[in-house]
Formats: sequence, structure tokens, C-alpha cells
Amino acid sequence: MTADGVTDAVESITPTELHARIDSDEDAFLHDVRSTADFEAWYIDGPTVEVVNCPHF
Repeated sequence: MTADGVTDAVESITPTELHARIDSDEDAFLHDVRSTADFEAWYIDGPTVEVVNCPHF
């Protein structure tokens, strides 16, 4: 928790951990900040994966 009382709810995991979660049908949320073109060329998906692309550059 930060000094202003905000909780940091963003979890970082390794690619190996993400792969294991997807393979075991756990829910996964991915916030992809790559360009739209890069995102459209390749992205992670699956029945338990939610992906949001918000280009940051």
C-alpha cells in the first residue's frame, strides 16, 4: 500500500508462470501496451485469457 492508501493491485509474473496458468485454465488478464500493429500481428489468447491492447507509444 502506498502512502496515500492506494493498494498496488498489479501482479507481475514470468512468461513461464503465465504459460502454466493458461495451460491449467486459470483466468489471466493481460494489459498489452504494444502498438496496435504489433498487437494485431501476434498476441496471447485462450478461453481463460482476457487481453486489452492500449498502445502506450
